[in-house]
Amino acid sequence: MKSKLFFLLAIMLIPTLLFAQKGKWLRKGLRTSDPQKMIECFTKSIELEDLDATAYYWRGYVYLITEQYDSAIADFSHSVEIEPLIDSYFYRGNAYAELEKYELAIADYTKVIEIDPKCSETYFNRGIVYDDLENFDKALADYSKAIELNPKDADAYYNRGIIFFNIEEYELAIEDFTKVIEIDPNNSSASYNLEVANEYLMDYEMDEVY
Repeated sequence: MKSKLFFLLAIMLIPTLLFAQKGKWLRKGLRTSDPQKMIECFTKSIELEDLDATAYYWRGYVYLITEQYDSAIADFSHSVEIEPLIDSYFYRGNAYAELEKYELAIADYTKVIEIDPKCSETYFNRGIVYDDLENFDKALADYSKAIELNPKDADAYYNRGIIFFNIEEYELAIEDFTKVIEIDPNNSSASYNLEVANEYLMDYEMDEVY
């Protein structure tokens, strides 16, 4: 599964004004690259102010990138209970998806789309979940929406091409794999799949003739 975590999206959540002591621990956590130290700092911040959505968010984010998914879900849930931060829904959806709790992941991604219908990454991630559930119509719709919002999203073209190939829409698969290569000429997987799709299309057309 391709779970996209966009760190820059999260930076905007840091409040401009923080209480001095609480803000000190948040700043310390954000300045270190050591996950354990980050968790310790954000925990200190939470101890000083339990109703701090931002500290819960950041600690949840660190739990997520260190693959502690249950802990991440707990912190993101605390965060949205205090304040409905869009990133908390997005990354909680990622954590649910990693645990294969697909319906919960879909619910969170859908919530993000309700808040920000132009977030292409959310359509892409929800498309992956639908793909894993073999709900290909909805997966195709989400990948297509991701492409509409971000025409340079090679991953969305690639995943959509895989579905087209699997449902024997070889010409559409070829178009998508070709687009991937235009965006990312070094994508060997797309090059290989393009070659295979062309071979299958030729065989299919031969079968139609005979």
